Amino acid sequence: MYQANFGSQVYPAGGDIITTANGDPVETIADLQRLVLASEEGDEVQLEVWRNGEVREVSLTLQVVEEEAPPSEEAE
Repeated sequence: MYQANFGSQVYPAGGDIITTANGDPVETIADLQRLVLASEEGDEVQLEVWRNGEVREVSLTLQVVEEEAPPSEEAE
């Protein structure tokens, strides 16, 4: 298991760690959820992520993804 150290905090790491969203610190998933819920489809979000010891900047555009309907069962 990998670990990431930010300041005095140690986090388990198995993938990218989002450190900022639109310049604001992301310390919990709730921080990121607040940003997304306050945004609209088409808004661009700038993320700073930590991956394999390096910080990267990622830009993404929010879009609504429709939930797939379960396959219908035909009566035989």
